[in-house]
Amino acid sequence: MRKYRAKYGFGVFAMHVYPEETNGLPVSPTADAQADPNLAIQSKLSETQSDADRKAADQCVAEAAQQVLGRS
Repeated sequence: MRKYRAKYGFGVFAMHVYPEETNGLPVSPTADAQADPNLAIQSKLSETQSDADRKAADQCVAEAAQQVLGRS
């Protein structure tokens, strides 16, 4: 973890500092261990299902932000 932090810090801007290494994606020290299983499912959704899934996810994020941060 020390090696990771020495190079990427908290990883927030690593995708901008090291675009070739990160392929423009956020980095995480445990990214390989935490591969998102939803990506395989989401890639098989129809356009209508994908839109509905995105809308539901956006609503969840907004509600969580409201509860945790008191903001919308």
